[in-house]
Amino acid sequence: MHYFCYLNGKGSPRISGSGTNANALINSLGFTNAAAFEGYRVLSSESIIAINPEVILVLDTRAEPIDEQILIEMLPGIESTDAIVNHKLSTVTGASLSGGYGPGIIAEMIEILNNLGLNDENSTHNQLSATTDLQPNNN
Repeated sequence: MHYFCYLNGKGSPRISGSGTNANALINSLGFTNAAAFEGYRVLSSESIIAINPEVILVLDTRAEPIDEQILIEMLPGIESTDAIVNHKLSTVTGASLSGGYGPGIIAEMIEILNNLGLNDENSTHNQLSATTDLQPNNN
């Protein structure tokens, strides 16, 4: 089972828990959010390391793309997480999550799965379609 950690990429990292658009996106992708709380919280590098997510989604708000090296510089020690060790990092555009889901969300979901190497014909996660339930939930 994959556990996702969604980080806001600017300033101190905020992780999204249940009841957020990011959580709904994570669940819509067929994964489980690693954050066991509601809303958003600022967490230290140590807290993120303790969560040890298998995959990290980062809100990309910077002029240059966020990659593993930039994330390691922002959050020292995070290189020990399964997500970084296994190169399972993907960015999410803010436009697709702002105020609910926009029309580009399916393309964004497919791009995330492609970035993570999870969107192939044998994957249970490539079942994305226009009928995917993209409503924010409280899971």
